[in-house]
Amino acid sequence: MSTALAAGSLTMAVSPIAMAEAPAAENSITPLGSGNRFATWDSELRFDGILNVPKDRSINKAAGIKYSHYGNGTLNYTAYEKEPTALGVGEEYMIVDTKTVGDRKQITFHLRGDLNVDANACPDPSKKYQIKIQVPLDNGDKVEISPEVDVVNGDRCGGDPAGTSKPFVRLPYDTHWGGAAPGYSQGGFGYIAADGQIPGDKFIIDLVNRRIGSQAACNASDHVYYQIVDAQGRPSKKTPEPVRQAVKGHAGSGTGDRFVLPAMDLSGEDPGYYKFLVWPQAGDGSGGNNQACSYDRTDKAQAFQVGSTFVKYGEIQHGPAAPVIQTPVNDSTTGLVPKFSGTAAGATLVRVYEDGKEIGNRSVGTDGYWAWGLNDWTVPPKLRYGKGEWEPGRHTVEIVAEDADGNASEKSTVSFTVA
Repeated sequence: MSTALAAGSLTMAVSPIAMAEAPAAENSITPLGSGNRFATWDSELRFDGILNVPKDRSINKAAGIKYSHYGNGTLNYTAYEKEPTALGVGEEYMIVDTKTVGDRKQITFHLRGDLNVDANACPDPSKKYQIKIQVPLDNGDKVEISPEVDVVNGDRCGGDPAGTSKPFVRLPYDTHWGGAAPGYSQGGFGYIAADGQIPGDKFIIDLVNRRIGSQAACNASDHVYYQIVDAQGRPSKKTPEPVRQAVKGHAGSGTGDRFVLPAMDLSGEDPGYYKFLVWPQAGDGSGGNNQACSYDRTDKAQAFQVGSTFVKYGEIQHGPAAPVIQTPVNDSTTGLVPKFSGTAAGATLVRVYEDGKEIGNRSVGTDGYWAWGLNDWTVPPKLRYGKGEWEPGRHTVEIVAEDADGNASEKSTVSFTVA
């Protein structure tokens, strides 16, 4: 991943599969997954990501999310927000989850729309494009990311079957593959499975081999491999290894031979984002696999991502548990020098805020205990006489825990009166 700051925007170029596990930078987009590889026939945008912004920032919904329709860096298409139950077949995005973690807000979203990146790459089998996406914030800032797509030739180079690409699987769009609303044929991308249940009309495999019916090598396709993996590519419990699936391959653009996966139970998976990956296979007419024309199922970078789902997403824990404040007790009255103490399981540091400003931080002991002494304040919290005394009256502070990787917890709040 590389980043470059330009004209008030943060631009990120990313691979189609990778997702960083390190704490995300402010005003950045963490990629979860995307329609990373598709044929020229299926020029469509699918992107799932997490927008990382200060906690007081939001998406400028009136401006919409802009993206490059032609994959040339020019932002000429705009997608507007829709509710998950109202998704259709146009340029649109939905908010999956919004969570405040410490001083950051994390907005998980799904974006979809039309693309025009269907130029034939002959004599090459495919052509790569960077699809620039720009998310406007309510303060005028703009956050950008450019996921890569690999567009495979759908047509034969020079009409020669031997000059065509490897087999491919379609990226379902509009209503050509059936599927129930919301999302119609494309409902298997960005599907929200709050209970982990995937209906039987979401994940679709349509296998195309343009060499079928010819005498060229690799002129037979009757199966694929598929796997459900998380955002980092780790296998799901449901599919610890790629699953061989019989699918009738065909040479034309019709969708009648598609295979629709039956309902799938992912309730046993950890909460999170999951990709539906497919590896098309081909063999010669005499049978068997021809590895020269097949995608290697041991290499996730070779997979076609043709679906995604957010499984029990609201249950995700984005950092350590919120700290427990033992003293001062909420709504209590303290002396002029209140004592702060508590526990923070899984954390290495706690930070305390008043009026939105950090006024101190303290390491957490190996036993999970933390406490402040009289002289442990980074910034004196309205102190009198330089003796560690607080200003009499009502005070409210917020305390946030952090783990060793910098992941922050939800805040804990305590209010007390100094007298």
